[in-house]
Amino acid sequence: MGKPFEIRKEIPLAATPEQVWEAIATGPGLTAWFMPMEVDPDSSMVTSWEPGRRLAIRTPSAPDGSFQGFEYRIEARGQGSTVLRFAHNGFTSDDWGDEYEVVTSSGWDMYFHTLRQYLTHFAPASSPPSASPTRSSSAPPSASTCPASGGWRAGSTT
Repeated sequence: MGKPFEIRKEIPLAATPEQVWEAIATGPGLTAWFMPMEVDPDSSMVTSWEPGRRLAIRTPSAPDGSFQGFEYRIEARGQGSTVLRFAHNGFTSDDWGDEYEVVTSSGWDMYFHTLRQYLTHFAPASSPPSASPTRSSSAPPSASTCPASGGWRAGSTT
C-alpha cells in the first residue's frame, strides 16, 4: 500500500542565487546536472515561480493516488554563495515499499553532487533571473508531462 513520504536536503553551493536559479529552472541548466527537460512557468504543474528565490512543482495524481511535489528554495549567503533547500514529497504508489525514501534520497544526493560540480566548474556567469512574473498557487495541476518524459510544460497531456 502506498504511503506519504518526504525527503529534505540542504545544499550549500559556491554560486550566486541567479546561477542556482538558472541551473534549476531552465532547460540548459537542468540538462547540465539533472536531465534534459524544460520548465514552463505557465504549466499548471508549476505551483510557485519566484525567479531567484523559489520553484515548486507538483505532478498530477495518478489513479492510485500517488503524486510527487518538488520545492527548491534559494537563499543567498555572503560572498557569492547560496544554500539550496530542497523538499521532495508526496504519496508513493502501491508498487513501492519502505525502500522508496532511502533509494530516492540517495539518488538526490548524487544529483546534488553533480549540481555542485556544475556550478563550481562549468556554470555561466551570473545573469538576472528570468523576468517571468512571480506565481504561486495551491491549486492542483492538470495533466501535463512529467520530468521523465521531457519536462513540465503547459498544455501537454500524458
